[in-house]
Amino acid sequence: TWIACATAVLQVNAEPVFVDVDPDTLVMTPAAFEAAITPRTACVMPVHWHGQMVDMDAIVTAAHQRGIRVLEDCAQATGGLYRGGRHVGTMGDAGIFSLHN
Repeated sequence: TWIACATAVLQVNAEPVFVDVDPDTLVMTPAAFEAAITPRTACVMPVHWHGQMVDMDAIVTAAHQRGIRVLEDCAQATGGLYRGGRHVGTMGDAGIFSLHN
């Protein structure tokens, strides 16, 4: 959603890999994430978009089964509640805000 996401990855000498989003929700799908996983995948950064939530249950499960960390970007859903009333930014290994200033 903003260059800050990819820039943060580059700043730690890692290579960002982009995946397609669902055309209806404009967020990453678990299937797209799983299709992009390689032996070098160390982290996933699902980005909630305009209040649309990523399927965090499926993303976190798939990631943790493979030892992949989850950085949940919740800048576009600040204050949002996920299934069961969980706050965005609390479901991954860390909640982050990619801001442009």
